[in-house]
Amino acid sequence: MKLFLSIIFLLFSLSIRPCAEVNLQTQENSPLQKIPVYDQDGLGTCYSYAASVLMDYHLIESGKVEDQLTNPLWLALKYSQDTHDKSLEGGNMRLTINEIRKIGICKSSVIEEALDRVKRENDISHAQLLDIVELTHDIYAKDPSLSTSEIYDQAINQCHAKNRNIGSSMHDDIFGGFQTPEGLFTQVMPTYFLSDLLKECKGDNIYKPKVPKAKSVCGSCSDEKMKKKVDDLLSEGKPVGVRYCASVLKDGDYQGINEERNGLFFSNRSDKIVRKKDEEDENGNTLLGCRHHASVVVGSRNNGGKCEYLLRNSWGGKKYKEHTSCLCEVSKGVYEECTRGDGKPNAVGCWIRADQLVSNTYELAHMKDK
Repeated sequence: MKLFLSIIFLLFSLSIRPCAEVNLQTQENSPLQKIPVYDQDGLGTCYSYAASVLMDYHLIESGKVEDQLTNPLWLALKYSQDTHDKSLEGGNMRLTINEIRKIGICKSSVIEEALDRVKRENDISHAQLLDIVELTHDIYAKDPSLSTSEIYDQAINQCHAKNRNIGSSMHDDIFGGFQTPEGLFTQVMPTYFLSDLLKECKGDNIYKPKVPKAKSVCGSCSDEKMKKKVDDLLSEGKPVGVRYCASVLKDGDYQGINEERNGLFFSNRSDKIVRKKDEEDENGNTLLGCRHHASVVVGSRNNGGKCEYLLRNSWGGKKYKEHTSCLCEVSKGVYEECTRGDGKPNAVGCWIRADQLVSNTYELAHMKDK
């Protein structure tokens, strides 16, 4: 009986054991301090932003990069050009990184020069430039029969409706240099847009650092094993890419994956997602869908007996509206706990309960040498 009670106590102790105190963001000389907190601004390119953080972290940590950062738009463009539908919208972190290993990375100075030229000549911000890319996708998706000019005109009108100052010369500047094929899939417009914008990314402007293949793990493992894998990687000093249901960021009690689903058609965690899209119940109430997303876990801590992960997202440092526990950089290399609306500088990440994130995660990705 005593042996039985001892075993029960041991198992209980393990189940509530707090996670390790790890914060890759605040560690001295952390590569994360050199990587900006990105804002994808509505584009469905979270996978490329998460992939760029994983890749740049490895390159900086291993000393394989000079003063270059991997531009997320470049990652999205090259990944989309190698996929069947040529779409920027939606992708896979691991496949994106492994594609770039073969193609190489465009020098950040070349990309920034191209983006700055368009922004300067048309008096627009980076967010407005991404807005043009996003609007062309949305408009083309609704009516693929529209011509390039018609799509652009609608995008400009919608930008003006938002009180954004978009120069009328932008049409010829951006769309005049190429012909957009008609009748393709509904998400190709942004791909051709970026392809023309980044046409100087070739030859000597491409470098190929030697990096390990990105690995995808826990596509079919249990919540418990997934958490252990995240904890193990963090303890080794490695950030962890997560593909998950972003609805948990809006509702902490959201349960995107049903582990109880078993059988031939439910072998992977992605197969066990409860709702792919938003639905309505019989009373007309909205039931949140998964809202697929990708981010990077960069820390863990014990908070009141609960394990929490520090989630570094790509929605900018000021868009964590549903979160009350974040990490802000108040001055260079100085970090403090912050909450939304307290007037602190941009958040570099926000804390989320580990069990909430894990129960909504369907794949992990990481990079490390053998």
